[in-house]
Amino acid sequence: MNNFRLVSHSIFRRRKKSFILFTSILVSVAIIVSFISSYQGMMEAIETGIDDYGKTFILSPSGGEGAISYHGIPIVVPSNDPEEKLPLNAYEQIVESQQGLIGASPRIIKEAYWEEVNQALVMVGVDLDGERSMKPWWKVWGNWPSHEDEIIIGFDIGDKFGLHAGDTMSLIINGEEMEFRVSGRLHYTGYTDDRLIYVPYEHPHFLASGEVSFMEMVVSFQTTDQVAAPQGWQWREQQGPLREERLESVDRISQFAPYIIGVTILLGALIICITLMNEVGDRRKEFALWQAIGLRKQRIITLLLMEITSMAVVSTFAGIFLGLLLGNIWSSLMSGFQYFAWITMIQGVYLFIFILLVTILVSFLPIVMALKQEPISLLRNE
Repeated sequence: MNNFRLVSHSIFRRRKKSFILFTSILVSVAIIVSFISSYQGMMEAIETGIDDYGKTFILSPSGGEGAISYHGIPIVVPSNDPEEKLPLNAYEQIVESQQGLIGASPRIIKEAYWEEVNQALVMVGVDLDGERSMKPWWKVWGNWPSHEDEIIIGFDIGDKFGLHAGDTMSLIINGEEMEFRVSGRLHYTGYTDDRLIYVPYEHPHFLASGEVSFMEMVVSFQTTDQVAAPQGWQWREQQGPLREERLESVDRISQFAPYIIGVTILLGALIICITLMNEVGDRRKEFALWQAIGLRKQRIITLLLMEITSMAVVSTFAGIFLGLLLGNIWSSLMSGFQYFAWITMIQGVYLFIFILLVTILVSFLPIVMALKQEPISLLRNE
């Protein structure tokens, strides 16, 4: 009987034990691949997405008295005097003329009084499509407004008043009571966004004014100039705190990732080692029988290494695909597929070689030790 037939016969005869070894290698490889692929996909998304945020500019009235802080920038909010506000058509002209524009949105600010809780709130009429282009990190519990009387509430507003998607709010704006439906609530951002109520600026009450309190836009990093600011207004650049945070995140992750990857690989190798050592130890009687019927030690070692290697090859390939699948499932759960888990071909080859070396080296010593025992005494003891 040739070696290949002996190996296949041994594997199928010991289905349960073979399955345990196959599963241990598969799980170990899947753990390693899922972590490495998720890490690489996330890092790529962070690094390539940094430039997608672009440069943020705020167009607001000149001066500094009575300014409010918006994302760390002092903004002078115009009074109700129409002459101190930006005409909506001027905003539209800026959007049409600006080169390298990623997104833009007006800010039509209104004070809204919520009589039910005796609280004054800030409502902002915005272009929601523009907001989503400028702020891809925005996530919403619920849905984006599909009607002009639907609103998005900031995280702090929802947290303070216990509001959720589907709730209604009766708000008094300029003496007129209006009912709004909460279509969604922003996830926590850590910025002014959390304390505001957003309404589509197409709402008749906001659109009727025809004026903008101030505007925000994001342009690509390659863009060097902004459209000239109207008289009495000025551009202020937001110094990209989110971009800096992302760069810091890359640095922090890069510092700890090698250690975590190393621990993950060691954990996988340890699982394989323990399984193989138990596997070889449980087969001492079988080795003795093989020797008793005349098989030489060298051939037994060859057969066992072929058996273990064949299972390692199959389970490693299966583990790589399972790991990529798990990595992308994790991506979908955590980020809605904002990144895809992946490994390079060369990494797959290196992992394949590593697993083969581990399985061969770990199994070789127990096999040699088991074969050093006298077959007759081993069979008699068993």
